[in-house]
Amino acid sequence: MRATLKFPTQQNVTLKFSFLGTTKKVSRLGNGTVRSQFGIKLRAQDTCNIVYIMWHFSPDQKIAVSIKRNPGKRTHEDCLDYGYINNIKPRISALLQPIHANEPHTLSAKMSGSNLTVKADDIVVWEGDLGPVALEFDGPVGLRSDNAHLVFDFLVSR
Repeated sequence: MRATLKFPTQQNVTLKFSFLGTTKKVSRLGNGTVRSQFGIKLRAQDTCNIVYIMWHFSPDQKIAVSIKRNPGKRTHEDCLDYGYINNIKPRISALLQPIHANEPHTLSAKMSGSNLTVKADDIVVWEGDLGPVALEFDGPVGLRSDNAHLVFDFLVSR
């Protein structure tokens, strides 16, 4: 699932959700990996230029922060799965508690300039500076899931 709001928002999102398990139908990422995940899109200019904050449920459990940057490209056909910057080092990080089906959780992300703070269940699990590349594009917020069956509320600051 992919969704992006069509109106300007602050870069401040909270997902309240319960993970119900993996989906029956399995989709592979562009590199062939199968991952169950749910997360937030910030500064979502288009499919090719975006900041992702993803809660991985399996095969590992972690918060992954990445920037997808493809100047001059806008559609999936233009950029496919290229342009990811994944090696962003946080100033602060924390491990997640194991996630189990049918338990309520929250994931929130707030960006101020290039500084990002991510909380999982109200604990800061990632905080750092994404650098100037994250400010080279702009757009609203959204969400994304892969191979995850969920119920959720999507809370956004206008």
